[in-house]
Amino acid sequence: MPTYEYHCKNCLKDFEVFQNIQDFCLINTCPICKQQTVVMRFTPQNCYVKLADSEIKTLGHLASRNSENKSSDEIASIKRKNMEYRHKGPDKPLPPGMKRVKRNEP
Repeated sequence: MPTYEYHCKNCLKDFEVFQNIQDFCLINTCPICKQQTVVMRFTPQNCYVKLADSEIKTLGHLASRNSENKSSDEIASIKRKNMEYRHKGPDKPLPPGMKRVKRNEP
């Protein structure tokens, strides 16, 4: 069951709420001071995939495995598409007041 963290701006207390995703609703009132000064805090969730019984598989492991399964022609094609995308110009003009920053190429 997901844990949602909240912070009260009035009494400066933090509290957690356990809710099913189907039953989710934002909390407005602080359970401590009873004021409607509560904001939801964003907390990144951790996730991992087991590689073996004791090892954890990271995104790096997955990327290495995927690149090992591809032929050199497939890898060259992917790199070529990536470089075409990087050097392609912008599709739309920027909104007024914004400008593009030139990227330093390696």
